[in-house]
Amino acid sequence: MALGKFEGNKAHSNDRFGLRIFVMTHLKYPCTAYRDDSLEDPFSANPSYQIVWKDFVSYRNHEDGVLAEEVGNMVFDSFYLLDNKQSGFNSYLTNRTDEEVILQNSIIVGKTVGNHATDGELDLTRGLITPRTDGFKADNVHFANFDGTMTVFKSVSFGYHIKKWVTGGKLSRFNAISYAGISSGMMYWENWRREIYEDMDGSMTLRNVPVWVTPSGAHLSS
Repeated sequence: MALGKFEGNKAHSNDRFGLRIFVMTHLKYPCTAYRDDSLEDPFSANPSYQIVWKDFVSYRNHEDGVLAEEVGNMVFDSFYLLDNKQSGFNSYLTNRTDEEVILQNSIIVGKTVGNHATDGELDLTRGLITPRTDGFKADNVHFANFDGTMTVFKSVSFGYHIKKWVTGGKLSRFNAISYAGISSGMMYWENWRREIYEDMDGSMTLRNVPVWVTPSGAHLSS
């Protein structure tokens, strides 16, 4: 279905999420399946239209600032996600269209100045949790104030669940990423360790050249 307009909203201090999207794709034929795997291009029979969420502030939520569960062809533009306990942005499935789900022009803060939460309350906070599918991109996203046992990134959303098996590599792309006040670890590789990150301009890894990032493993050392 079409979104309509979402702009200039705020959410804070919720027991779970600032914004939660369950299943959402704007399709040409909304009452028809979003893909047909008998076709060479499974999305060609039911093309999608882009959905844009814009200018959203989400802070001090007990779980995620944003949880996007089953989505596709979606843009989150100018999001400000601060002091959320589990993560700033959590993207679960992004394969309902051939087009990417994009977080752009946004800021994710682990702990703001003056935040009186204890280290124990924020000890497992992640900035961005990437999906368990292909089709996600972070573009011009700034991360700030992560310390202790927090991490800026976490792979494979809900990968800790034994029944959420992930096969094959899952690609997420990054461009124009920046940091400030980071003394924590950068990455937490969840369970199945299937993630592949494309650092398109070297800004995510601070290499300043395009690189690919995967978790270490015996299969890479041979």
